[in-house]
Amino acid sequence: MKRNYGTVVLGVRAPIISEGDNLVKIVVDSTIETAKQAGLRLSDADIIGVTESVLAMSQGNFVSIYDVGIDIKNKFGGHELAVVHPILSRNRFSNILKGISKGAEKVYVLLDHIDEQGNALSQNINRYKPDTNIYTAKEYIKEYGEPVHSITGENYIKMYQNLNDNIEVLIGSDPASILKFSRNVIVSTVHSRGQMKDYLIEKGAKKVITLADIMTKPIEGSGYNTQFGVLGFNYAGDEKLKLFPRDCNEFVKQVQSEFKRYAKVSPEVMIFGDGAYKDPSTGIWELADPVVSPGYTGGLGQVASGDTKFKAVALTELAGLSSAEREKRLDEIILKNKNSLNEAQLGTTPRKDVDLLGSLMDLASGSGNKGTPFVLVHGYRDTRADDGINLGNY
Repeated sequence: MKRNYGTVVLGVRAPIISEGDNLVKIVVDSTIETAKQAGLRLSDADIIGVTESVLAMSQGNFVSIYDVGIDIKNKFGGHELAVVHPILSRNRFSNILKGISKGAEKVYVLLDHIDEQGNALSQNINRYKPDTNIYTAKEYIKEYGEPVHSITGENYIKMYQNLNDNIEVLIGSDPASILKFSRNVIVSTVHSRGQMKDYLIEKGAKKVITLADIMTKPIEGSGYNTQFGVLGFNYAGDEKLKLFPRDCNEFVKQVQSEFKRYAKVSPEVMIFGDGAYKDPSTGIWELADPVVSPGYTGGLGQVASGDTKFKAVALTELAGLSSAEREKRLDEIILKNKNSLNEAQLGTTPRKDVDLLGSLMDLASGSGNKGTPFVLVHGYRDTRADDGINLGNY
C-alpha cells in the first residue's frame, strides 16, 4: 500500500552545541530520535540538514575584532581605506566594520541607497533617483530626511559612524565615487564582489580586496575561513565574530558514514545557512551568506529534475479517463518524465537541489527558541509513482 503523504519536513531538536562537541554523533542521535517520535523510518532517500552556525560553533571558528584589525593593518599598512557598499545590518556587518577600523588610520564607508539585499537606507527611498552624486551624512539627511530603516527602525548611517571615531559614512550608488577619498578599497558586497572589484580596478583603485580576503588565515590561534573569509559572519558578542564553518564537505561525509554504520542507511547530508528567497512584501532578499550550502554529499548539488505539472497533464492526456485509469496513466507519465524535460514540465524552474532544500530548511528550522539546528526532509526525492523506498533499521 502506497503512503498517503508527500514531503515531510521536521525540525530536529538537539542539545546546546559548544566548541569541541562531537557534532557528528549529535546529528545522528538527534535525527534518529526525532524520526522515531514522528513514526518515520529513515531511508537512503532522506536528506539531513545541519545549520552552518552549529558546525562553526563546534569548530570554534571565531575571530575577534582585534584579529580583523591586525589582518587589515597587515594588508593595507595601517593607512586610510574605503569600505564600499556593505549590507545594512548590525548582526551581519557592524563588527566587521569595527574590526576594519582598528586596522586603519581612517575609514570611509560608502553606503548605497538600497543595499545588495534590498534594504533601503531610508523610508523616503521612493524619492531617490539614481545619480552619480556622493553625499555626506548631512547632505543626505537634507535631501532625503532622517535615514530610518522601514523594518528595523535603525539609522544605519549613525550606527556605522558611531562604531569608531575614525569612521566617516558617505552615500552614493557608484562604487567608483569613493576613489576621490581613498584608492585602497574593501568591496563589501556579498554576491557581486567579483564584478565590483574588477570595476574599481578599472577605474583606478590602487589596492582592492573583498570581505572574502579577510581572515583567510588564523591570527594567533583565531578562527579563519580560506574560501569565504569574513563573509557569512554572524554576531557573537560586541567584540567577537562567528565565521562561516570550514571543512564542510568532510563533515557531511562523516555524518553520512555514521548513519550508514549505526542505522544502515545513507541519507544525503548538507550544511545550510540563509535560504535564497526574496520577501515580496519588503523586497528584501534573504541570502546574506555567500552560498546557501557550503558543503553537501555527492547525491546533492545537481539541478533538480523537473516535476510533472499535474494541471497540464490533467487537461490533456487524462481527459475522459476513469478515476482508476487516470491514476495509472499519471504514474506512467511521472516515471517517464522523471529525468527529462518536456512540455509536461513547463513552468518548473530549474534550480539546484541544495538551493531549494536550503531555503526549505532555513524556513523550517527557524532560529532562537525553536531549538532545531538540524532538519530532516523525508519523501522529497521520490514521487507519487514510487512504490517504496529503501528502508533501513535503527
